[in-house]
Parts: sequence; C-alpha cells; structure tokens
Amino acid sequence: MYEKFLKPNQENGLKSPNKQEWNNNSLRNYLQELISKISSKSAQEFNDTSKSIFDIGFDSLHAVQLRNELCSIFSSIPMNFIYEFSSIDSMVNELLSKNDKINIKNDPQHYILTETLIDKYINQMKNDSFSSNIMKKKNEERIFLVTGANGSLGSWIVLDLLKQNSVVKIFCLFRGQNKNRIIKEFDQRYQPTDIFNTNNNRVVLLHNMELSDQFLGQNIDTYNQLCNEVTDIVHSAYRMDVSNI
Repeated sequence: MYEKFLKPNQENGLKSPNKQEWNNNSLRNYLQELISKISSKSAQEFNDTSKSIFDIGFDSLHAVQLRNELCSIFSSIPMNFIYEFSSIDSMVNELLSKNDKINIKNDPQHYILTETLIDKYINQMKNDSFSSNIMKKKNEERIFLVTGANGSLGSWIVLDLLKQNSVVKIFCLFRGQNKNRIIKEFDQRYQPTDIFNTNNNRVVLLHNMELSDQFLGQNIDTYNQLCNEVTDIVHSAYRMDVSNI
C-alpha cells in the first residue's frame, strides 16, 4: 500500500527519461505528466509551467509522492525541494543545473546555511522596533500568524483559536494565489467556512506564502503590519524526513 502511494510512477507505468537524454523539453514534459498522474488531473491543467503547482490543487501529500519519484532518479532531493521550486519551470532549471550531483544529505554546508537563515531572523527580531509593542499586547490581546492553515492540522488549530476570546485576529499564511482553495479544503473536511466571510475581521487570508523570502512573500506594508500586530506564531507543518523519526 505504501509502495503504491510513494511510487505512483510505477503504478501508472510512466517511464522516466534517460539521464543522457535530459533537456529542458524532455524533463519538463516528464514532470508535467508525472505531476498530472499524482494529482489525478489532466496534463493540460499544468500547461502553464511557470505557475506554482500548489495553485492547481497540488497538496503536501502529492509533494511527498513527487519527491519520492524524483529521488528514484536523482541521487538526493532536499526535503523542501517541491516547496522551494514549486513551478515546473523552476524544478526543471534546478534539476538540470544539479543533475546527478544533487546530494545534500548530511552535508554540513546545508546546515550552515539553515543556521545562518535562523540567525538572520533572530537578529532582525532583536533589532526591530515592534518588539516592545508585542510585549504590551500579550497582556491584552493575542493576534496569531498561522502557517499551513489549510492543512489537516492547521485548520483545526485555526478553529480552536477562534474559540478563545483573547484571540482577536488570525493571519492565515498559505501558498499560491487562489484564496478559494483554502475555503474548499475546509469544506471538504466538513469544517465551517463562514469564518472566511468578508465581514469576519478575525480571520485574514494571506496568499503567496514564501518563508524563504525576507517578507514571507508579502508586500512591505503587509509585512510591517504583521510585525506590529502579531503576538504569537504557529508554524503548522509535518516533518518531511520521516525516515529519521
């Protein structure tokens, strides 16, 4: 059962290209067909290869399957590869540039880069002027920033937070540009969707989430609003490296 889930390529008889034959067109076509089979959508829906696949209904489970397929071709694929390169074009460019040299498992440089990124944001938080405002607000009201709010875990976190009178607002960060996607996913779980009504000021949907971006994928005004208002952050995400659990 797990093999069928992790290896949909084998189940559907999709043949991967020969490494020596890889070029932009062959790899792009292969990825387009593979992604369409994993998501059970027609390949035509992914014709715009510059668009994030998460805008066309791809989810975190699909991402696990896609990464496993790519790992069977390449020597190693980073855990966050699909999220970092979420369009077919960006995947093609990255895969062709690395080719079979992709190998960051146990790579000290990979961890150094991660630590550098963490230190950068810690220092930024220390230097930003909004820190004192946050301490004052914690005693009065709580404003949350939730990532993965459309996921199976994050959605319940949002609903539970809305039950707390002290929570006056929740910013929900999600990937892609289609705000209706998060509403549809709540509806599919039989969760209330009226929390997203325009007259409900407690829930604010922020699309184009990009955690590697300096402003989290938002414009400078929205980012500054988050800095000045948010008192709590919930980063709702599953650990992808399940082999080490």
